[in-house]
Amino acid sequence: LVSDAGTIKRIDYSLIKGADFSPNFRAYMSSNQSISTATVTKLSLDAESFDPDSAFNTSSNTFTVPSGKGGKYFIYAQVRKNNFSGTRNELFVKVVGGSNILIAELGNIGDSYSTFFTSSVLDLTAAQEIEIDFYHDDSGSRTIYSGETNTFFGAFRLSD
Repeated sequence: LVSDAGTIKRIDYSLIKGADFSPNFRAYMSSNQSISTATVTKLSLDAESFDPDSAFNTSSNTFTVPSGKGGKYFIYAQVRKNNFSGTRNELFVKVVGGSNILIAELGNIGDSYSTFFTSSVLDLTAAQEIEIDFYHDDSGSRTIYSGETNTFFGAFRLSD
């Protein structure tokens, strides 16, 4: 019931409830990962901070848009390097079966322990899968730091 200048009216809860941002999740790497040079490699995000709808699969390291939950999603990802540089370092958000669609490029920078972040809003449909990939061109295999605050990937639905 709602009062409108002294007149009591009935209103449906669906008209006044808060936004539904489900599904939502945040996954991270629980152990460091070695990435070979000049190879786009999927990150092993095998742990979760939260995932109430079980939309992220820690075995396949992918987020799958649940049935009936297509729409606009805010997607974000972060990687922290462990003592390497190279001239090209890239973080990709990839639609599985599609192309790399978001790129955060570090390039050649002096700080070998850099943390970098990318985000965007994507229009996704049910059953689409999203993964996070990384590329570097420094010599040999290099390590990505693990941990909930170092290397992670998350998303939440904004609207239908």
